[in-house]
Amino acid sequence: MTRVTPGNRRRRIALAVSGLLLSIAPASADPPGAAGGGVATLDDAIAAALRRNERAHAAAARRSAAEARVDQARAFFFPTVTAQGAYRYSRGAPRRTGDRDVAQTGSSLTGDITASVPLFDARAYPLYRQARLERDAARIDEREEVRRLAFDVAGAFLQTLTRDRLVLAARRRVELAIERRDDARRRADARLVGGNDVTRAELEVATAERERIAAETDLAAAYQQLSFLIDAEVQTPLIPPRALLAGAAAPPSGDPALTAAARTSRRDLAAARLRVEAARERALEPGRRIWPTLDATGQLRAFSAADLSEYDHDWFIGLTATWTLWDGGQRAAEEREREHAAEVAALETAGRERQLAGDVATAAAILRGAQASVHHAEAQVAVARRNSDEIGVLYAQGLARAIEVADAGARLYDAEVSLASAELAVGAAYLDLRAVTGLLPLGEVSP
Repeated sequence: MTRVTPGNRRRRIALAVSGLLLSIAPASADPPGAAGGGVATLDDAIAAALRRNERAHAAAARRSAAEARVDQARAFFFPTVTAQGAYRYSRGAPRRTGDRDVAQTGSSLTGDITASVPLFDARAYPLYRQARLERDAARIDEREEVRRLAFDVAGAFLQTLTRDRLVLAARRRVELAIERRDDARRRADARLVGGNDVTRAELEVATAERERIAAETDLAAAYQQLSFLIDAEVQTPLIPPRALLAGAAAPPSGDPALTAAARTSRRDLAAARLRVEAARERALEPGRRIWPTLDATGQLRAFSAADLSEYDHDWFIGLTATWTLWDGGQRAAEEREREHAAEVAALETAGRERQLAGDVATAAAILRGAQASVHHAEAQVAVARRNSDEIGVLYAQGLARAIEVADAGARLYDAEVSLASAELAVGAAYLDLRAVTGLLPLGEVSP
């Protein structure tokens, strides 16, 4: 008896996860892109999604909006220049001048340019820092949304591979059921078995056909979902991601090392920390309203005489100081409200950081359990296949009943479904572990 060592078990898991998925044959149902020319690898699927999926473009738009808000906050430090022009036509009652009446009618032009420069406003500085922090957080959010999209694509890709595997298992069950139905008919014609054996065999064929149709329907839906996610056609058969499957078969690192890596790699936590700082800057703004504001204003005005025959101009420069001594308590109330909002954001971020170690440990434990279950699922398939072959031989010798043959075929199919599900669970658990540690779906072989 061969001794099972950790190295042997790891090699068996790697063979189970990668070798079995790599055996997917081109006998799949006809999903979108079956005519060729579509996406077939996980790398291409992720690249297509990042180029074409609306989520990536929306994240970029949100980042651009945050950058625009920084420009808006920075505008305080620059002067405001306005220009204004006016044309006036007037007609009044005649006025006697000497021995004649002079009509009070004429046109005039007026134009002025005004420049206003804020010299000091204490509120502008925390608001500007808040805008910059939120811009930095939005940039991180854009990368994080791209990362989440990549994980969604990887999950859908593995799901489609698994559905493809289930279709193959269902088709093998149909072929075996038909073969044994034909054998039952031949034996019934030779009066070696009763007609009930043929009925049982036909029932197994109908059941297998139903399972095949359901599996092919699920496969077509999986291909449609993947195609929608990447906004491109999907080619069949998909090419299993060898690096991802190899990483899924390898045992994860220790929980402390994974947690330490997650604390520095999780972009969503980095963005949350920046937003806490932004909330604290925003809370400073109401308290700065007690400070007076100082503005410089300059104006140049040109105007004409009533008959447009003469022009003149004037100008002035002035300083304006504004000090709001009492605002009814609004300033203090807003300051308290914003301070509490910043405290809530800080507590929520601290809770997420504290939960990180538990999330990493849970994801690692699920991956280890999924890896162990693959070995048992593989053994179950081998036993179920051997049992099906043995029951077939016994039935041919008249030592087994038709119901036992049908039961053996159903057990073999169930075992193959369990193995495919176990392989999918390993891939999904590996992706979850990489997601919770802040990594990308593809990259290093192990987290």
